Parts: sequence; structure tokens; C-alpha cells
Amino acid sequence: FYAANSTHLMKQMRGLLKFTLPSMTGKTLTYSYLTLYKYNSETTQRTIELHQNTSNFTESTVTWNTAPTYETEMVDYKVVNGVADTAYIFDITKSVREWVEGTSTNYGFTIKDQADLGAYTRFYSSEHWLEFPVVQIGFIDSAGIKDFWTYSSQDAGEAGTGYVSDYTGMMT
Repeated sequence: FYAANSTHLMKQMRGLLKFTLPSMTGKTLTYSYLTLYKYNSETTQRTIELHQNTSNFTESTVTWNTAPTYETEMVDYKVVNGVADTAYIFDITKSVREWVEGTSTNYGFTIKDQADLGAYTRFYSSEHWLEFPVVQIGFIDSAGIKDFWTYSSQDAGEAGTGYVSDYTGMMT
């Protein structure tokens, strides 16, 4: 993970992030967040964008010329201020859901400044001992009837009654 995101002295710099998903078999994703901690202090507010990559990269060999392509549409963005060590939480639920469901491939994310030039914002990398990037993935076990979901019931004759979750569409 390369967490520097800057465009210092008219140079473009981007951050790349990729992580392995846990097994989600039999589970329903409820949320997913990426937390980045700002490294430096400056007085200028910057808009930092998170984009889903559309091609792969290898951390040990990626260069500017081999960096992955990414979606033009942002996954999320944050306006960062001049306070170092501030946590910024990006909602990555839609991307993680696509990866879990197999509708897109997990190539990770590109982190970039909205302006691309003339800015300087850095985040701590995965090598930092305390304020490293954190990915949170919330899920629930899809099996069984949950008291916090609603269900549509269907008479199954002698077999009993089937229940379909209004949230997941799964039958219990």
C-alpha cells in the first residue's frame, strides 16, 4: 500500500490500495469502510477522491507507467483539512459488494487529489505502526430468520412455509 497522495511542485502522485477479502460464503455484506489517517499538516483544504481500479497492479513492481486504470466515477471523496493524524472514513460498500457478488474484480482503489496538480496531502501507509489504513467489513450470517428483518411468507403445502427475506431475497 502506497498511501502518499500528493501533487507537490506540479507533480502528480497517487495512492494505491488493495486488500484480500475474507470468505463471505453464506453471509450478507452490510457495510464496508476504508479509514485513512492524514500524515501531514497544511492549511489548504483538499478534496481527496477514491476510485475503483479497473486493472490490476503488483505492489512490489508498480510504477507510474504501469499504474492501474480506474473508474472515472468516484467511489467516495473527503474534504481534508490541515490537521495531521485525522481519520477519514470512505464508504466502499458498493465496491466490496460487487467483488463479493462477482460482478467486478477486486483490483483495489486509486486515491487521488481532485485537482491533480499543485496540492500536497499524504496519508499513513500500511507500514506505519499505529495509524495504518483500516478496512472494516460488516456482515451477518444469512442462514435462519432474523428478528431485525422482514420476510414474505409462502405456503409450501405439506412441506410447511417458506420465508423470503425482504432484504436479501434469500429463502429460509
